[in-house]
Amino acid sequence: MSSLNRSSRRWSAGPSARKPRRACKQILKAVVDRGTAKKAQIAGVSVAGKTGTAQKVINGKYASNRFFATFYGFAPVEDPKLAVIVTFDDPHPDHFGGTVAAPVFRDIVADSLEYLGAQGNKPDGPTLLK
Repeated sequence: MSSLNRSSRRWSAGPSARKPRRACKQILKAVVDRGTAKKAQIAGVSVAGKTGTAQKVINGKYASNRFFATFYGFAPVEDPKLAVIVTFDDPHPDHFGGTVAAPVFRDIVADSLEYLGAQGNKPDGPTLLK
């Protein structure tokens, strides 16, 4: 159960919050590893996230050819250093979040982790991004 630490005014998650948090991370990691966001993968770094493709509402109706394409994610999964959201308004010719936004997320996060000197943590061991 979450509790408010009155001295610091910060929420802290107790043991009961760890299992759902771990499960959510693994679900979002699977989206990148073998789902709709494979283009968000970064060599040597575990990445988790979610794609999104939404039809736009124009004059009160869903437009059949107008979209928002989104990917949000974080990395490394086990000890996140960055969280990034990428959204495109009316991308063309493709309009899916995994096709349009995920590669931009990948480039931003890979460059940012390198700049920060952060380490990846794929199962085969840590990789220093340089």
